Parts: sequence; C-alpha cells; structure tokens
Amino acid sequence: MAKMSKGEGLMWNEVDPDTMPAAESKLYKDYKAKQKIASEAADKFNESFKKLAAKKIAINLDKQSILISHRFGKLSFAVSDEPDKGPKSSKNQFSFK
Repeated sequence: MAKMSKGEGLMWNEVDPDTMPAAESKLYKDYKAKQKIASEAADKFNESFKKLAAKKIAINLDKQSILISHRFGKLSFAVSDEPDKGPKSSKNQFSFK
C-alpha cells in the first residue's frame, strides 16, 4: 500500500515572483535558469531511457507509455496503457505586494 503524502489535502498558493523583494527575486531567477538546464538534460535522458526500456521489456510505445519518476533522487518507471496526464496545478495566486 502506498504511503499518503504529507502534503496531501493542502491548498497550494501560486506565488508571483515579480512581487518578491529584489534579493529573493534574483535568487529565484537564478534557480529557474539552472532548473531549465536540468530539465532539458532530464528530457533528453527520459526519451533515451524510454526507448531503451521499451526494447528491453518488449512494449510498443505507440500503444503504451513509459512513465519515469526521479522522485527523491531515485530513478523509477512504470508502464501505462494510458498517456501521462501530468500533475494537477493549483490556480491560487499569492503576491507580496
């Protein structure tokens, strides 16, 4: 049985980074730039890994999909008969102004 997430049931608030003080805004922009580089590298790895895993476990990627997780630094995958719908996001907006 899967464990329930500590954050489950919480209401997340979206923050407008342009409303933060200059120091935090700069740190956030630096973080996002580095996150973009990491995301692009992860995308390249994920696509390559999906093809490799599909060959190894003999699935047809036109009919099934391989979902990859890097949660907590551990690499995991699952095979799905449905496409990945992605995470749900909150539309709650929070501003420092």
